[in-house]
Amino acid sequence: MKKLPVFIELLLVLALSLIVASCGGGGGGGGGSDYEAEPSGAASDSGNSGSEVVTAPSLSSNAEILFFTFAQATNPAVANAVHEDLRGNPATVEGVATVTVTYPFESLQPADLTSLKPTIQVSEGARISPASNVEQDFTNPVEYTVTAQDGTTKVWTVSVTERSANARSITYDLNGGSMNVAAPNVYNVEQGATLPGGGNLVKDNYYFTGWTELPNDTPISSFWGANEKDYDVSVKANWSPAPYVKDHNIYANGMNVTVRNSSGKTMAYFRGANGNEIALSAINAAAEYQDLTGYTLYAGGLSNDNVVSASDCTITMEGGRLTNIYGYNGNGANISGRQNVIIQLKGGSVTNDVVGFVKDADGKPSNVAVNVSGNPSVGDKTSHGVWLNSLSSPIVSITGSISSAEAGAITLIAAGSTQNGTQVAEATSSSYADAGKFKLLTSNRNSVLPVGISDSYVVVFGTVSLPEVPIWGEGDSFTLGDGHILEGGTYFSVFVKSPDNNAYFTVPSTTLKDENGENVDAEFDMAVPYSENGAVTYVEGSGLTTTGQYQYIQFKSTSGKISSKAADIYLAGIVFHGNNVTVEVNLQTVPIDEIGSLTYFNGSFYEIVTQKTTWKNAYGAAKARTFNGLHGYLMNITSHVENKFIYDRVYKKRNISPANGWIGGTAAISEEGYDKATWTEKSFRTDWVWAAGPEAGQVFYTHRTCYTDSNRKTGGGDWVPSSEIYSSWNNQFDGTKRGTGASGAEPNNYNGTNEAYTQYVGQYYWNDLSVTDTTPASYIIEYTAYENNAVGHSEAATKTALSDRKTYSH
Repeated sequence: MKKLPVFIELLLVLALSLIVASCGGGGGGGGGSDYEAEPSGAASDSGNSGSEVVTAPSLSSNAEILFFTFAQATNPAVANAVHEDLRGNPATVEGVATVTVTYPFESLQPADLTSLKPTIQVSEGARISPASNVEQDFTNPVEYTVTAQDGTTKVWTVSVTERSANARSITYDLNGGSMNVAAPNVYNVEQGATLPGGGNLVKDNYYFTGWTELPNDTPISSFWGANEKDYDVSVKANWSPAPYVKDHNIYANGMNVTVRNSSGKTMAYFRGANGNEIALSAINAAAEYQDLTGYTLYAGGLSNDNVVSASDCTITMEGGRLTNIYGYNGNGANISGRQNVIIQLKGGSVTNDVVGFVKDADGKPSNVAVNVSGNPSVGDKTSHGVWLNSLSSPIVSITGSISSAEAGAITLIAAGSTQNGTQVAEATSSSYADAGKFKLLTSNRNSVLPVGISDSYVVVFGTVSLPEVPIWGEGDSFTLGDGHILEGGTYFSVFVKSPDNNAYFTVPSTTLKDENGENVDAEFDMAVPYSENGAVTYVEGSGLTTTGQYQYIQFKSTSGKISSKAADIYLAGIVFHGNNVTVEVNLQTVPIDEIGSLTYFNGSFYEIVTQKTTWKNAYGAAKARTFNGLHGYLMNITSHVENKFIYDRVYKKRNISPANGWIGGTAAISEEGYDKATWTEKSFRTDWVWAAGPEAGQVFYTHRTCYTDSNRKTGGGDWVPSSEIYSSWNNQFDGTKRGTGASGAEPNNYNGTNEAYTQYVGQYYWNDLSVTDTTPASYIIEYTAYENNAVGHSEAATKTALSDRKTYSH
């Protein structure tokens, strides 16, 4: 059959590509009808989503001269004078492509060079002009143009030169590869030679393992000394399979690959034929091999044709940053013939997706899994992450501690519909189970699902989700209805507040009851009755009544058996009163025996550390301490109930004296920023803010020192509280609000000494002190789950904390 011209072949390939693309096909970590907008099997660096498409194999851009020979059979002058084929050495150095052919001293005459006929082999599917086996005049260098499959062109300059009398030739069989250095074409017998090696010899899917000498293919050193050889030498490059890089993609070729950070660069490593670890940057000197930051990694090759035969393939991410990790080939096909494809996430960052297999394509490995340990970051918490439906079992394995990972650092995308208790991660040891490190998105990525711990599993939890609109009754009373609490736990609390201090509620009963009216395994713990003048008292034991008016109530269960149904029934029975009322509902799941000496209130846990130190040291120490997977912070006080609670229920009840300590208010600016691990004073503000926690960066006092503006008083001098700001300085205005009175004028920045840090003083008021002051006898640490987008920090609990807050106006 007559071969079609190359340009017609190219047109046919392009036409076939368009037909395949229009037909669609399998690909991606996709799922069935439960899923929307899944990643394509041929996903790009952007982690595209949408309909799945199979991408046709891309046309090659290779335009190499692989062999260039003046054969005796077609060149009489070579046969008569040299008695052997003359072979050239192709090389590309800094973008300049050359072929150098040398002939022995005085073996050819100048006239012989005018009519030489080369035999040329080029890259597969490429074409060359002038053509192979066409006679040319090589008295001067001759240019050849090679055109690749995709139309890329490369100009090669061929030179034919005479050797010196003491020179011998070196010819290279690159065995399908290419050189990017100017290799020696001749050597001086009295000097020896050094052959190129390492990353200067390259071949897609392979790495250079050494030279052998022809014709017997015997191993040869890359160096020989003076007078060790006195003949023309022919060598052949030898290769072993290797991962490779192309178009900002890393193709592992089915081999085990480890990604790490090295001096700020993302580097990839694999095991060579002798078991030694080799960096990809060492096998190819090209710039795109030297820093892989932001690349996408495929466990396979461009297609299955190049994938190394093996039973397992493990991709390990230890550091650096990649965009995606896909457990299949670059053309959207699964790696066939594999037992296991394991993706181990131990560190570094994958900014978009981790996808295991292509759901609807053939050749899925027997087991595709994702393991996590250490401190990896995966996904973006909103649309990208680990696609559970692309794993053999739709669950991630926690194979080591992840306590050092950031809160919510690992985004998971659910495998279809879920319900309470659906398992999304399994820890090989119960001590590794940490729900706070995961952010679980629904399969359509429209919302976030809460997760918690059940034995050694991270599971889908229910929610605490208050309605947008309450059920209004007479006057300013309202209820919330049922169906808002879908998880149980150890602590259940309800709190209300309003700017004008008119918010309170009444309770339906003094105990929690299930749907059958039976008491559940929980006890009333404490309540704060409502007071018109802002006084704070406490009710415990049998003091709770259905006729009382309350601002706060909490139940606890030593066994952790507060059921979601009992909590939901109780919340539905509460009648709230007031206008512009903020309702907060919290449910904690941390076991009672893990709480120890900490005190619970309204979703937070509090700890007093009795030590005299500076505010800066107290800040750092608080951030370094952890409880239930949460980093602590110096306490923020945002209501008069909380302000009095810390003295009455923590200092006083635990007999800690004196009752004064550092809290988190500051009028300073830190070098590091707010809510960071450490604090270095940089400059000062003209107001006061909270330094860390959910309110980090939030203003709570709008002047640097005590002020008496008329807008803070009514005509009679009564306190008019701000709708969003709470403070309790030792001054008459905050004292009026506090209900205790005061004669001070704090904050006062005494004598201009940069008093920019807040001290909590017994009996509920605050004072300002300098950064070097060590007067406070303690500091107060608060632990709570939060996400503060304003400062870019979040904390999630190992044992899930569920909460919601809504404000209702009538």
